[in-house]
Amino acid sequence: MTYKHLTTRELTLIADFWYQGTKAYQAAKLLKRSQETIYRIYRFLDSGKTIEQYLKVYQRNKRRCGRKRIQLPPAEVKYIIPKLKLVELLILLLDVAYITLAVVCGPCIGCLSAVSLMFSSCQ
Repeated sequence: MTYKHLTTRELTLIADFWYQGTKAYQAAKLLKRSQETIYRIYRFLDSGKTIEQYLKVYQRNKRRCGRKRIQLPPAEVKYIIPKLKLVELLILLLDVAYITLAVVCGPCIGCLSAVSLMFSSCQ
């Protein structure tokens, strides 16, 4: 199951529920959130801290969420770099070929394929 981060609006509502004295399980039901999520915020507020402080900590922790950057071993980097250069060269050659076709077949509308050149249908 994927995790859905709390929005600022939800945090504000949870804080309002806490100030009003609403039970955590009722707030969880209303917000369609896990009871533990609401209890965690209630405990934070019970410790004398504010919802602004919770939001700051939450956002700092949220930045660390998600896939982490990977570091490829040097052997793999050594293998990949020449392949990338080969692909770049191939793309450059294809661009040149496309421009050449466009120049040769320029007068014919929509005639930019090598097949039309081979059959000399372009005039």
